[in-house]
Amino acid sequence: MTTNERRPSRRPVATWSVYVLAATLFSLIAIGAILAEGRASLGECP
Repeated sequence: MTTNERRPSRRPVATWSVYVLAATLFSLIAIGAILAEGRASLGECP
C-alpha cells in the first residue's frame, strides 16, 4: 500500500511544477511585452 500511496502523491507535485513553470513563463512574457511597449512609447526603439 505504501507504493500505491506514494505514486499519486507525485502527480500533484508535477502539476504544481507545471503550473509554476507556466506562471513564470507567462509573467516573463507579460513583463517583456510591457517593457517593449514602454520602450516603444519612449521612442528608444528604432
